[in-house]
Amino acid sequence: MIINLFVIRLCSKVSFCFVLWDRLIYLLYCFFKLSSEFVHIRKTTLITYSDF
Repeated sequence: MIINLFVIRLCSKVSFCFVLWDRLIYLLYCFFKLSSEFVHIRKTTLITYSDF
């Protein structure tokens, strides 16, 4: 019974970590996406300015 409880607690901790890791990856993905968009915008503005 005690071992079972321990396994349940361990599993909940592991799943919690997985959820956190998932969120972290999602945040990183969003950050990279935004930064790439920003770089793209910067490049297009530079090109536009150099056209003038």
